[in-house]
Amino acid sequence: VGMARCMEALNRPNDALQYINTGLSKAPADSTLRQMLLTFQLTHGNPQDAINEVQAEIHRTPNSPQLYAALGDTYLRYARILEANKQHDEAVKTVQVSGKMLQDALTRWPDEAPLYAVLSETLLAVNQPADAEKVLLTWAARNLWKSRPDPYERLADLYQRVGKPDAAEASMRTALARSNYQVSLQIQMARLLTSHKKVDEALHLLKATNADRPEVRREIVLEMLAANRFEDAQAQLRADLDKQPTDSAVLLTIWARALLDHKQYAAAIDKATAALALNPNSVDARYCRARARLLVQPPDPAAALDDLAIVRKTAPNDAEVRVDLADAYLEMNRNDEAANELRAGLQANPNNKVVRMKLVQIYSLGAHPQWSEVLRLMQEVDGTAPFNADPEIFKAESTALS
Repeated sequence: VGMARCMEALNRPNDALQYINTGLSKAPADSTLRQMLLTFQLTHGNPQDAINEVQAEIHRTPNSPQLYAALGDTYLRYARILEANKQHDEAVKTVQVSGKMLQDALTRWPDEAPLYAVLSETLLAVNQPADAEKVLLTWAARNLWKSRPDPYERLADLYQRVGKPDAAEASMRTALARSNYQVSLQIQMARLLTSHKKVDEALHLLKATNADRPEVRREIVLEMLAANRFEDAQAQLRADLDKQPTDSAVLLTIWARALLDHKQYAAAIDKATAALALNPNSVDARYCRARARLLVQPPDPAAALDDLAIVRKTAPNDAEVRVDLADAYLEMNRNDEAANELRAGLQANPNNKVVRMKLVQIYSLGAHPQWSEVLRLMQEVDGTAPFNADPEIFKAESTALS
């Protein structure tokens, strides 16, 4: 599984498929590998193969409602691919087939939550929100489910997506009450309120219940920061850290990131360093400190480089990390090493314009510009969307040719 995901991240789908098939030959019932195979067939292969695969599973295990839900989900994903390719009529036909199959499955298994969830998504996909709502209300009315949060959580999501904020809030409040104020739903409710510009109400909700839970404590600060209440967030962080909670390293990292966003780079370095003293393995704190070290005046590229080298081991395909490494090397006049980082970043992220143009910048400057390399970088993408309509690409290409 790990190698398959690694190959996918490196944009090597055929190698990923090889690892998936090898895994399935050893563990044919592994649900993660089977899901990865379906995803591969939908995105890189023949989507009909993915549908056939699930239908074959149903033929082998005809009394599994989970397989019918999986088939509905596969149809839905295929329909979205068709829509993205502007094949609207085919997408509608696919969704209609799926809807009929799911309705029949619900007749057999009227208390299976995944069937309701996939059917509502299917109806939304063909712009039938009223019918999707009816499906979820039917689910919520079932004796087995009427006292549980799940249907109401789905209803809240539906109402939010179709532009009914009051109904979304009412459904989420019901879900929260049915869950006996489960922390994850409390946070969802707070975020929903914040999205409706009801920040004070969201903060009151978070502080009223479960306020001693680390995830709720962190959410209070994050909500304040999202609402641009930086000083309030700092005061809250100070008060929380005075209690020496178990998640102090996380809180310090959040504070460091907020300081970085507010261009208080020296303070960000201090908070990130304090976080790393508590948890040396915190990649977030280390990356925050590295960026602050690059931005502080005067910058400290050597120290930033030390941090970024560690971050890169954890996230070798992260384009932003590669760009930051290049900036550190450039600050130290080590242009060749900067270019090496960007080439590696481009190999993992060939469609990343920032990485590509940064490399163009390096090749274009200096006593001996490498115009042939600039031209190659531009010609690799000048016929591919969205680069084929990007004036910056053609300007760089024209400069290289002249």
